[in-house]
Amino acid sequence: MKVNNKIVKDNINNHILSYFTADAGWNDDDTLSNLKLQLKSFDYMPTDYAKGAYMVDGGTFLIYHDDVKEFLNGLGINPEGEEYVVAKSWELYKHLIGRQVAELVK
Repeated sequence: MKVNNKIVKDNINNHILSYFTADAGWNDDDTLSNLKLQLKSFDYMPTDYAKGAYMVDGGTFLIYHDDVKEFLNGLGINPEGEEYVVAKSWELYKHLIGRQVAELVK
């Protein structure tokens, strides 16, 4: 499955927005508004993609490499039997989150 597949994008969107619910400590469950509010604190960054990628590096989403690899494998984007090395999986995760953050807020 390709990373630009609608199912993959929808799963990543759900993953992102799950961090911006009332259960995650936000005041309400308008997850998209909560995400946009969080992004305002990064207004010094050039793009929404950069803000999303920065949030990954800052620990907003998954922080353990095994969790990232498991998440990526759960998307079905790995060829059968292949496993990403830690650095590659982190960069892919960061790219996918950055891309979808930018898409969600436009």
